[in-house]
Amino acid sequence: MKKVLLSLLVISSLSLMLGCDNEEDKDKDSGPVGGGGVPATQTGAGTMGATIDGAGWVAGYSVPVGAVKPAYGSVTGEYVYVYGFKVNYNTTTFASTSETIQIFVKANAPGTYPIGNYGGTGNSWAVYTKTESTGATSTTKIYYTTAESAVGSFTLTKFDKTAKIVSGTFNFKGEYTDPATSAKSYVTITNGVFDIVYN
Repeated sequence: MKKVLLSLLVISSLSLMLGCDNEEDKDKDSGPVGGGGVPATQTGAGTMGATIDGAGWVAGYSVPVGAVKPAYGSVTGEYVYVYGFKVNYNTTTFASTSETIQIFVKANAPGTYPIGNYGGTGNSWAVYTKTESTGATSTTKIYYTTAESAVGSFTLTKFDKTAKIVSGTFNFKGEYTDPATSAKSYVTITNGVFDIVYN
């Protein structure tokens, strides 16, 4: 009887260990995920995601717009430019919200680079723009990285100059100044991921 119980205990333990290994393998296969649940792929998928002030953000459209990709970029000299936009459009009321993330960084190989002041000469910078429209009126707020508040980084995990693919991660803090009152407000963008084909 003791031998039977011991055998059952050994079999149960092995089953439990194999089950745990399978779960770990599943987690490894899924890979890292950025804001909005966007996977951190490196295939030129044309994707961008982030977390903006705690909320998930995914580049894309709420209505079909043809073959235009919501995330793309370019490489010029020593600079990499990535761009993503999200558009929510109500076809009944014609109200819309559009948001864009733009990052311009001096980078020519995989690595981590600082994001700096938008107004600086030759520096790397990032901008978040949000436009809300009711159909008749619209309001736009542009949040720039500044010398005072810029806190951010841009990591290239893939820079394939043959296939023209750039992939990586980013985070930054942007500052908006109200033109009427000069009051400042901020946006914090974390968990940023992108995987694009550049031109």
